[in-house]
Amino acid sequence: MIEERRTEAQLRWRPSALTRAAATCAAVTLAVAVVGSYWQLVAFAAPLVGMLVSIGWQRPAPKVEVNAQPASQRCFESEQTRLTISAEIQSRYAVVDLAVTVVEGMRLEIIESSPQRQTVAVTADRWGRYPIRAHVNVIARGGLLEGGAVVDAADVYVFPTAPPQSTAVPRTELLDRLGTHLTRHIGPGVEYADVRRYVPGDQLRTVNWPVSARRGSLHVTERLTDRAADVVVLIDGYPQPPGPATEATDRTVRGAVQVVQSALRGGDRAGIVALGDRQPRWLGADIGRRQFYRILDAVLAAGDSFEHTPGTLAPRAAIPPGAIVIAFSTLLDTEFALALIDLRKRGHTVVAVDVLEGAPFDDERDLLITRMWALQRSFMYRDMGTIGVDVVPWHGESTLDQAMQLIPDRRRRVRRTAMT
Repeated sequence: MIEERRTEAQLRWRPSALTRAAATCAAVTLAVAVVGSYWQLVAFAAPLVGMLVSIGWQRPAPKVEVNAQPASQRCFESEQTRLTISAEIQSRYAVVDLAVTVVEGMRLEIIESSPQRQTVAVTADRWGRYPIRAHVNVIARGGLLEGGAVVDAADVYVFPTAPPQSTAVPRTELLDRLGTHLTRHIGPGVEYADVRRYVPGDQLRTVNWPVSARRGSLHVTERLTDRAADVVVLIDGYPQPPGPATEATDRTVRGAVQVVQSALRGGDRAGIVALGDRQPRWLGADIGRRQFYRILDAVLAAGDSFEHTPGTLAPRAAIPPGAIVIAFSTLLDTEFALALIDLRKRGHTVVAVDVLEGAPFDDERDLLITRMWALQRSFMYRDMGTIGVDVVPWHGESTLDQAMQLIPDRRRRVRRTAMT
């Protein structure tokens, strides 16, 4: 069923061109009659004055409703979508005229047009929320009044497109659940691990008959198991300073979509948490193609498929135990950094992708200040890594999968510590 949106237009009434012309003629005629003592001109101006006075006892001003079908539309960048906008007036003695416009960044093509109904096709080359606006013009009360209004009739949510490259998850201990990530654990799989003696309870299909015949006793083949992961993307929605920090927002959204796309394509569960508002919006981890579009809705705050929880930290219900958290941020807000530290204290593997390229200065600064800024960021990387939050920079000349290769393998650190 196609959802419709009906919006009542808040009309602003003003005298029409006919009213202004009649009032001007009546005023000039009466002025000449008074100054020149031409009483005959009063009889000429009387019908005009009567027409103007009749506005007070005519029918009430009509109401206009703008109908959009569908109420909201979703598409990807450079993809065309259609909407139908119509205007309904609740009076037989008024005339309404409708015109549809879009905001900057979106292209509009009129498919069908009539005074009260238009079918348009819209296209946008950049992701975001684009309102479709209806300009309503009404002539009422015998043409003496003219009303106008601008209504946001519908919304078009343009989703970002992600590169086809797959983004690998950080190398860490995965959940004991069948998946597609090859691990070093022994279990069901296809990759060869080792050969050992047969133990009662082993399945006969794992028996390695050539080795058993050669050694004179039953031996079985062990294989490496494939496990799954829960990936949760954390988005920084806190206010950003002007300049390069605003350009990083595009990289944040595209990186989040690429990580979710790669996780769901690999059979993992994916979820999202967007911090920055008083009530962070989040969507629990799940699998499937439907989950991908639900996450896109949560990124652009479209629809109501996501949930809200008050606070500045990531809700516990949004991040399942053992989940891998990949955060995209400029790392300029302290509250977002505290949220990352809190997730690390809960035992999650946390990776922060720094999407800020250069210094967040709107104008040119001294070279020494820029170098001091870069040095300060390197200290922050070290401090965050000390508490277990790995920070990797992602600049414009590299892809996300290349930046993710810089994440250290914490499994090796655990083994070395245990051996020591």
